[in-house]
Amino acid sequence: MNAFELAKMAWALAPRNCKKNCTRYHQVRPLLRALRLGAEPADQAEFFHKAIARNLYSPTTRVLVSGASDTALAELIYDVAYASNRRTEITFVDICRTPGHLALRSNVSSALKVYQADILTWETRKTFDLILTHSFLGQIAEIERPRMFQKWADLLVPGGALITVNRLRQKAEDVRFTASNAERLAALATERLRNCPQLHTISPNECRQAVLEYALQRETVPLRSANDVAEYCKTAGLVVESLEACVLKKPGALIVGPAVGSSAEYIQLVARKT
Repeated sequence: MNAFELAKMAWALAPRNCKKNCTRYHQVRPLLRALRLGAEPADQAEFFHKAIARNLYSPTTRVLVSGASDTALAELIYDVAYASNRRTEITFVDICRTPGHLALRSNVSSALKVYQADILTWETRKTFDLILTHSFLGQIAEIERPRMFQKWADLLVPGGALITVNRLRQKAEDVRFTASNAERLAALATERLRNCPQLHTISPNECRQAVLEYALQRETVPLRSANDVAEYCKTAGLVVESLEACVLKKPGALIVGPAVGSSAEYIQLVARKT
């Protein structure tokens, strides 16, 4: 499923499937990605490809995708496994129905098992060789993050790895949009939509309203430093194999705010359960 097909499907599904407080998030995030205005796993493709490929095992690698706004991360995992001639069994867990429905209609649906659940309270006998997330810690309250890392550690087999990318946020504008930047994002998204024939089924007026509401509602829980992540791993019994900061430069993303921006600092983590 390409980015345009995903955006159109999410646009239609989210109002029917989402809880009230996440409708605009799940409706708009894939659209912004299709319009090259939003952060996505592909921005860190080199890191993900190398980290996943080093941790694929025969005959089957069991992978957990822990929280996702759409199918991008699951498809990336599948592509790396296919290129490596390895088989994966991907479990997709999110608290909302919409990402799971998108996943079940994606190109990788045959390799997926989908669960609608809060990962913190999800009860399962399953264990995993790999757990992957992208920009997920921004959805988790700071007080709950040690518990989140412990949950991930409990779900990993001995020797299993946690692979994640998360944005570091030091400034207020990295946590929430100002009203003026929300307006600018809505205007830019609408302009790009009008010039995108692949998305002609989405009304520009509806796009503008949805993106504006998304931006005004959007607020993340800041992750301040890589040291915090290292401490979460240590407390959960995970050994950090690599923890690197990188600056992502995204030409054309002219708005300052969460999940957008022309320049943002991210941490890339691989941690292993011993």
